[in-house]
Amino acid sequence: MKDLTYMQRALDLATKGRGTTAPNPMVGCVIVKRDEVIGEGYHAQAGKAHAEVEAISACRESTQGATLYVTLEPCCHVGRTAACTVAIREAGISRVVYAVDDPNPLVDGGGRQALINYGIEVESGLLAEEARELNRAFLFSTCHDLPFVTIKVGMSLDGKTATQAGESKWITSTESRALVHQLRAEVGAILVGSGTVLADNPRLDVRVDGHSHSNPMRVIADSRARVRHDARIFQKKNKERVIWAICDQPDSQERSLVAEKGVEIWQMPRDDSGQLALVGLLERLHREKVVHLLCESGGTLVDALVQAGLANEIWAFVAPKLIGGSQAPTMCDGVGILNLKHALPLEWRSWQAVGPDLLIKARLKAIER
Repeated sequence: MKDLTYMQRALDLATKGRGTTAPNPMVGCVIVKRDEVIGEGYHAQAGKAHAEVEAISACRESTQGATLYVTLEPCCHVGRTAACTVAIREAGISRVVYAVDDPNPLVDGGGRQALINYGIEVESGLLAEEARELNRAFLFSTCHDLPFVTIKVGMSLDGKTATQAGESKWITSTESRALVHQLRAEVGAILVGSGTVLADNPRLDVRVDGHSHSNPMRVIADSRARVRHDARIFQKKNKERVIWAICDQPDSQERSLVAEKGVEIWQMPRDDSGQLALVGLLERLHREKVVHLLCESGGTLVDALVQAGLANEIWAFVAPKLIGGSQAPTMCDGVGILNLKHALPLEWRSWQAVGPDLLIKARLKAIER
């Protein structure tokens, strides 16, 4: 029971790095001696000390013979920081308990083996499910070389994301919108389609206390280069990156005006259906170290991501409203299916009240591509 308590504390510490550690995972660490916590720490930012080193440095007494609890397998390689396994050995730690293995090819069981070779007792798997959920984006991205994609949708109880006239502000509540801004502050990039930009002219920035500087990369999937240079999404507050992913060539003047704003223009190929190749776009975003991608687009792009097996989870904010209308848009506005046996399976993860709305989180099962 004490092991569970200490690991839970390590998980709580790990969450303090939410939104600041990417492309690294969130990691927390607790060091215990004689059934007392003598030091704790967490990974605060990529390039800074790892959680184990932070915890060792914070210890108020000798760590000789202590037990170290950490939420992820300690690293055994030298990158921007030294190997944590070496720091653990040098600190005289006699036992290490960690939650989940690190799939990073530079670790991938090597951390565990290094500790064993040093004569340190090692245990793993404690609160593993909770640790995997915390770092679901990092773990998926590391294993698949793609960003973990969260689809955010605000809709009425009858599944409408706007009226027949295209009005969508605001279906959901102030409380739901505040939570979306918090989510934006935690991801590496936001993806939106040209249709949403033309209809809503969103900024897609972060407007929440303490995170006004944390604007993620903004990506516009615009195969026909329809978005104009004066769109609000092209306006940069700080040094955040804005990507205009296109297939067709825009008017030369428009291209110049967009480029003058510091927007990066990515020329993308089309897929077999003639649309912008989303797999290629996500692969490139992964190479740009985007671990977690948030899609805040309309039904066409959402449906394309889902049908391509590129979406991982859905955050559906459901408002207690009925909009109606056979022509009103929904979350997935593609062709749809004819037989229920072809319906895409989901796994419910959680549901909670957010103001008057209900937030439902669901995980999509991967589709073979």
